[in-house]
Formats: sequence, C-alpha cells, structure tokens
Amino acid sequence: MMKRKLILYTTTTLLLLTAGQSCLAQPQRKQKSFSPKMLVYENLKNENVLRHFNKRFVQLDTLINNPIWVKAPVIALGLNQQHTADIQKTDSLYWSKTAHEQLALGRHNGLEVTGQVYARPDAYFDSDNDDAKEVSKYKAKIQAELGWNIINSKFYQGKEKKNKIALANELDRLQTKKRQTADIYEKAADELTEQYNFYIGTVIAHRLDNLDIMNEAYQYMLEKDRISNDKMLKVMNDKLEAEYDISVLCTDRDITNKPIYRIKPSKIEVDTTALFRHIDNESLDARILMVKEQMVDNDSKLTNYLGNTRLTPFARWSSYWQSNNKISNNADVGVRFTIPVWNDSPRKRQALETQKEILRSSRNTDVKEMKQSVSILLKRIDNLNQAIATEAYHIDQTGKYIDMRRFAYQNQKQGYNYLMRMDEYTGLLESMERMYKLMLNRGLAIIQIEKTVGIYDSKNIFKETEL
Repeated sequence: MMKRKLILYTTTTLLLLTAGQSCLAQPQRKQKSFSPKMLVYENLKNENVLRHFNKRFVQLDTLINNPIWVKAPVIALGLNQQHTADIQKTDSLYWSKTAHEQLALGRHNGLEVTGQVYARPDAYFDSDNDDAKEVSKYKAKIQAELGWNIINSKFYQGKEKKNKIALANELDRLQTKKRQTADIYEKAADELTEQYNFYIGTVIAHRLDNLDIMNEAYQYMLEKDRISNDKMLKVMNDKLEAEYDISVLCTDRDITNKPIYRIKPSKIEVDTTALFRHIDNESLDARILMVKEQMVDNDSKLTNYLGNTRLTPFARWSSYWQSNNKISNNADVGVRFTIPVWNDSPRKRQALETQKEILRSSRNTDVKEMKQSVSILLKRIDNLNQAIATEAYHIDQTGKYIDMRRFAYQNQKQGYNYLMRMDEYTGLLESMERMYKLMLNRGLAIIQIEKTVGIYDSKNIFKETEL
C-alpha cells in the first residue's frame, strides 16, 4: 500500500483511469445511442482510482497495438439506380419527341388545296336575254386549286428546320437532366460525413473515457487539497465538449466498446488539365450554353428576306353553271406571290449575332468564376494534404513515443505520474481525431468541386494514394 501511495509524488501527480471504464458506482447497460456519463464523483478512494488507471492503460495498449485498419471512406458520387432510370426515361421521351416532330416536318411537302363554291342569285332575275351575255353569266361556280407553298415546306431550308427542332429538345433535355441530378452532391456529402463521423466519434469516445478517469482523479486530489480548481475545471470542460461532439456526430449510432479504427492516411492528386477541360467543354452548364449558341446560329440561317415572301405555283380547275343552264370548264396555271416591301432580316440577324456574343460573354464569365472557385478549393485540398501528412507523422511519432515510455513506466520502481501518462495516450487520440476531420474536410472540398463543375464520375480527375 505504501508503494501504491507513492504515485502522488509530484504536485500534479496522480492517477488516470481506465478509458472506457466510467468509474460509476452502478454498471451501465449497453445503449443504442450515446448517453453522457457522470461529471461529479463522491467518496472516491485512491485504490479505486489507481485501479481504473491501470485497467485503462492495459486497454489502451491493447487497442493501440491492435487497431482496425480501414481505408479512407470513398466519396459515393454518382447516379444511383433511380437517377439512371429517371434520366434514361426522360432522355428517351425527348428523343422520341424530336423524332415525331421531325417526321411531322417531313410530311410538310408544301402542297395545299383550296376551293370555292358560290352562286349568283342575280342570274335568276336578270331579264336581259342577250345571247352574248348569256355565255358570260353563270348561276354557280365551283373552283379547286392545288398550290405548292415552296418556302413554307420541308424543301426550303429543311436541314435548318430539323436542327431547330432537335436543338430545342436537346436544350430542354439537358436542363431537365441538371435538375434531376442536383441532389447527388448533397447525398454524397451526407454519406461521406456520416462515415467519417462514426470513426471520429469512436476516437472521441476513447478520449472521453480517458477524461472520465482524469476527472475522477482530479476530484479525488481536490478533496485532498492537492490540486487547484482550474486543472479540474479544464478536464471537466474538455469532457463536456467531448460529450457534446459525440451527441452531435453519433446521435443514433452505438459507439460504445468500439475498437480504435485507424484510417490509412492518403494524398489526393488532381489532374487539373482534365478538370479545366471538363469545365470548358464537358460540364452540363457548358453544354447548355453551347446548345444555346447553336440555336442562335441556326436561327440566323433561317432569318432571310426570302423567308418573309410567299411563292406558290398553282394549278386551278373551274366549273361554271351558266345562265343558259350549260356547264363550262376551264383550267389555269400560274404563280401566286407575296413580296414584302420591307426587309428586316439584316437587323434580325444582327440582333442574333449580338445575342450570341451575350451568350459567349456570359459563358466566359461563368467559366472564369468557376475556375476561380475551383482554384481556391484546389489550394485548400493541397493545404489539407500537407496537414494530413503532418498529423500522420505526429501519430506515428507519438505511437513510437508511447511504446518507448511504456517500458520506462513498467521499470519505474518509485511510481510515476499517472495523469501525465494518460495525457500521452490522449494526445495520440487527439491527433487521430484531427487527421480524420482534415480528411473529411478534404473530401467535402472535392465534392464541392464536383458540384461546381458538374462532375458525375471523378475517377479520371481525382486520384487517391496512401501515404
């Protein structure tokens, strides 16, 4: 017993408790979600506190030397089955709509039939029986005409008319696809955050077990007037903060009695050439703007003076019921035309050219802003890569330090500072927690880039390598 009590040989010297052992008087039942532990202890005994420390040290040594190695959570970006089904269905509908509209245009051969049927009542009451006039007078007339409206048919600028149909439907299809896929980035971010939160939460839970024992030890020392209030308050505040973090990160997940998960640190390399090429040519926004430009070009081709005219060759057949009750027929061929005395086509084409310049300017502005945002995020990813490498190095060195100190503690005959030893383990857990948070932030930055430029599959742009 005398040797045991030598553990208090320095001012801040004392005990630390076995992590995971909340030195509660009553055993805890396994819970489905996190529940805060005791903050204030009473009737503490030195032997119990020391036992908690020693048990926790054994646990930590076992957990640290036998971690569960896991790969960094993968960004689950992509179109799920529902997205794929919705997009395929929508695409097929738009393509079907285009095909039907172009077939309808193909039926527009420009042929049109007009006719007239009318009677002349005055022919029945005319008392003039001059034979010469009898021939020119008629009681009724039937006329049929077959005309060919060439300019308003598929034979005049048929290719441009088909393109107008196809481009209008392609624009609607791309805009619909953009709306259909808008939620994949939020879902990917939620799934990635949930995965990291579990690993971060388990590390915080182990750190909380350490804080529980340290809190217990400091309260015991306070009762014996061997420590100031500020040290105990700091541990209590750290404990409260850790419990808050767990309650936020793992509200509905059981993280008690979990092993220490070691995520393999990694570095993200970005193919900026492929990324910026995607921004310029392959993103949905770029494709939508390109379609709009193509629509303006096509409308400019359709805008001309001839398009405002009407030129209709025709063949006409007329039958007359003459006043002398004879039927006479005659046929005519000719051309009917309407020519406007104004020409607004040059101004309209100039307006379309201006519209195209507006689109290009808008696209250049959007691309410039997009690249600026992406460049900021790429810089952040680079900084996070360096920070993650630094924390990985800290974890490695701290682990080696703990191994070295373990043998020193075991060979220490005069006792040692239990609180200091617990701080060493806690420092290792804090480094792991920081690294996991850095890796999460890096993953969220990647998703933000993917959302900004509209990437659905980033395998060819982002490459992850283990450190």
